[in-house]
Formats: sequence, structure tokens, C-alpha cells
Amino acid sequence: MDLKVYYEKIDINEIDRFISEGQEENVNLEFKTVVHPNYNQHNREDDKKNISKTFSGFANSNGGIIVWGINAKENASKQDIATDKKPITQLTKFLNTLNRLEGQAVTPVITGIEHKKIETSNDCGFVVSYIPASDFAPHMANYSGKHYYKRSGDSFYTCEHYDIKDMFQRKHSAYLD
Repeated sequence: MDLKVYYEKIDINEIDRFISEGQEENVNLEFKTVVHPNYNQHNREDDKKNISKTFSGFANSNGGIIVWGINAKENASKQDIATDKKPITQLTKFLNTLNRLEGQAVTPVITGIEHKKIETSNDCGFVVSYIPASDFAPHMANYSGKHYYKRSGDSFYTCEHYDIKDMFQRKHSAYLD
């Protein structure tokens, strides 16, 4: 299934399935908790770093989906799996933060990012973000050490010089019907 189509289908039932089946993070799927509700300076910086790194990593790779509000932990097989829900309080505020930071978190800006709320109670729930693969990579993570990231398996890694060189040298070809 196309990644964008899958993003559009994610709802609370799919979030429940992630937890009940212990969905593994993979090359196109990442689970993140949000530490921002206390709004102290340290926590805000952690959230900005996560946003910047995941946006850069997915855009520089094959695109991806981030589900904000799910805790993932390593299981006995060393796989990061969805373990429990950590719903986001002040959901609208977090969504507004994502919308604002998507233009600041990476350079150059990634076109085509989308976010949607999945509200479970009064301004509490989850946000799902779709980050498309970019034709204009590499994208630098401005809030994560000004590094470039790529996705490999269920994690992000800092790009080496040859990764960045390869992204600059890719030839863009026309899409034909």
C-alpha cells in the first residue's frame, strides 16, 4: 500500500492495533512520545530535536509516518515495538507547534508534510505525521546538531559524507505516464 494512502487510513483503531499486536517500528514507521506538556525549556528542546531529526531522516530516505503519543520499547528480540499509549495533552497546541516547526526544523523546507489529529477526549489524543520522500534532499536537521539523517531499519543515523554527496548527485528524472 502506498505510504500516503496508509497515512490517511490511520485512525484510533489502527493505534489500538499497534499496541495490541506490538507493532514493530520499521523503515517507514516511527513511534514518538511527546514531553512538551510541562513546557519547561529542556523538554521543548527535546521535542524540537525529535521533530528535526525524524523529519530529516524520513525526507532523506523513502518517507515515513510518525505516530506521536505511542511509547516504543525494545523487546527481547531487540526490536522497537509499540508498548503503550501516551496520549498528548494540549493536542491542538502540539499540532500547531508541528505546523510551525516544519518550516524551521529542516533546511531546505520539506514540501508535502501533513499532520492530523486523532482526538480521544477533550483536546487529548494523538497526532500522525506524514513526511514524504524528498526530491530535494539532503535536508539538514536544524535542531539536532545541524546534522543530516537517514532512516535504516527502525532507527535514524547521522549521514556520512558519501551519503550527503550521493543525495546531491542524484539525477531527478521525469515521471512518465
